[in-house]
Amino acid sequence: MRPLTRHHHFKRTEVAVHDRIATLEAMVVDELLHTRVSDSRRDSSIAWELKHSSGVTQAARILAAKRGLNVALATAGALLHDIYTVRTGSYTDHARRGGPMARSMLVSVGGFDDADIEVVERVVVNHSDKHLWSDDSYAEFGKDVDVLDCLLYPDSIDEYLLVKPLASVRHYLRRAQDVWRELGIPVPRAFLQLDEYKPGGWLTSRTVVPSGQIGALLSDEHFAASVTPFAIAKPAVGAAVVHSTVAGVRSVAALPRPQHGAEQWPFPSSGEIALVWPGLGKYQMLSHAQAVEQGIIAMEGEAVS
Repeated sequence: MRPLTRHHHFKRTEVAVHDRIATLEAMVVDELLHTRVSDSRRDSSIAWELKHSSGVTQAARILAAKRGLNVALATAGALLHDIYTVRTGSYTDHARRGGPMARSMLVSVGGFDDADIEVVERVVVNHSDKHLWSDDSYAEFGKDVDVLDCLLYPDSIDEYLLVKPLASVRHYLRRAQDVWRELGIPVPRAFLQLDEYKPGGWLTSRTVVPSGQIGALLSDEHFAASVTPFAIAKPAVGAAVVHSTVAGVRSVAALPRPQHGAEQWPFPSSGEIALVWPGLGKYQMLSHAQAVEQGIIAMEGEAVS
C-alpha cells in the first residue's frame, strides 16, 4: 500500500511521472494556456477548449466505468479527441487529423504499448462520425461521451441547429437520448424534436390558415406542451401556411412570446419561413431555399399529405 499524498492540482512540477493520464491532462492545459492561436483565429475559443476537454474527460471516467471499458484508455481518448482543434483552432477534419497528434503525445509520455495507442486513436479519429453506428465499443464511446458533455451546456442545441444539417443533428439527439437513458437520467424534451425528421420532405403536411387567426393559434397554451417542430410561411398578402409533420392545425405548437417588448411577431416576408422549435421555445428564420435544402419542407409540386 502507498501513503496518502497531496493532490498535485496539475502543477507540472508535482505531477508524478508514472501518472500518465494526469501528465496528458497537464499537457493539454499547457497547450491552451500558452497557445499562440487567439480566439479571433479559432472556430470556438480557448475557454471552450479548456472547459470541453476537462468536462469530457470527467464524463469519460463515468461513462467508461458504466460500460466496463478500460477507464484510463477511454479517458485518454476523450481528453485528446479535439487535440487538433486545441493546437490549430480549426474543426476542419479535426478528428482524423488529431489521430497522429494523439499518438505522438502518448509515445512522448511513455507507458502505452501499441495496443493501447491503437485504442486511444480509435476514440479520437472516429468521434466526429456521429451518424455512423458500429460494434466498436471505443469508437462509439468517443462519439457518445462528446455528445454527453456538449449537450450539458444550456443552449448548445441552438448551435447545432444553426450550423449543422438537420440529418446530422438528428444523430446527436438520438445518441443523447440513448446516453441519458443509459445513465438513468430523464430525457429532456429538446432531445426528441427530430425523432420524425426525414430528409427530403419533413414538414410536408400543410394547413392554410387565415392570417388573422395565426395570433390566436399561437397564443393557445394547449399547444405549448408539444415538442413537434413546425414552420409558418406567410406570403406578402393572403393566408399563412402552417407546415407540420401531422395534418391539421391542432398539431401545431405555440410560439414563445415576442422578446424585447415587441408587440407582434416578425412574420417572414415572401419566400421565407419561421421554423419553430417548441422543445426549445425558440424559432429561426429560413429562406424557402434553405428549408428545402435542409429537407424541412418539400419542393413545390411534391406530394404532401
